[in-house]
Amino acid sequence: MLMNSMVIILGLAFFYMVCFSFLTATVFAEKMRNKYVLGKAVQSAAFLLVFCVATQIGKEEGESFLIMLWPFLCCFVGDILMGCYNRTRKKPYFVGGVVTFLSGHIGFVYWLCSMQRLQWVDFILPACAIFLSIGIIHKNKLHTGSLKPFILTYSMFVSMLFSKSMHIALVDRNVAAVVTAVAATLFWTSDVSILFLYFKKQKTKKVQMFNLATYYIGMFLFAIYPLLG
Repeated sequence: MLMNSMVIILGLAFFYMVCFSFLTATVFAEKMRNKYVLGKAVQSAAFLLVFCVATQIGKEEGESFLIMLWPFLCCFVGDILMGCYNRTRKKPYFVGGVVTFLSGHIGFVYWLCSMQRLQWVDFILPACAIFLSIGIIHKNKLHTGSLKPFILTYSMFVSMLFSKSMHIALVDRNVAAVVTAVAATLFWTSDVSILFLYFKKQKTKKVQMFNLATYYIGMFLFAIYPLLG
């Protein structure tokens, strides 16, 4: 059974990397930059498809599937909104993307809490994350403007996701819990890089690719969870 799951995961990973190659081309190839939003949509649809296939094969129960589906859908919509923001620099797209992703983070936290109830220790890192974000913003002179409250709220919930996943991994110590913790770590790392991607005057393709790679790998690891149980 484990061998079958590994073969399926490798096949899904290959498909996922093909989609990511297309997204990468829209970042670096001059002639394809106008297809960046499409690239984001394709890659995001890929993690939705991976999750649905993994759920079907892993025979995840209906209620659990619905709990996990919500954050994946939110991330899918959020990706498209942020892709539109990258192309147009219109603030409503950014705010919409942040709010949608925030809803997704809350959904992921709710999913983790269905495995292990929320405890006081899970709030330590999210509280620290608010002050850490303020420090990063001021130290690097990031121009957040009126979006600062959204950013601080966002950082609190993504840190809650990271904190809760680590708590579960330390207690359960199984493959599924550890992979989920790695996924949350990549997710958190990607979100930290967003500060430098969107609010620093000098932006580089390296930062953008780091942001995309950590985020989409994290989403893939979340998506294959039903195959790891």
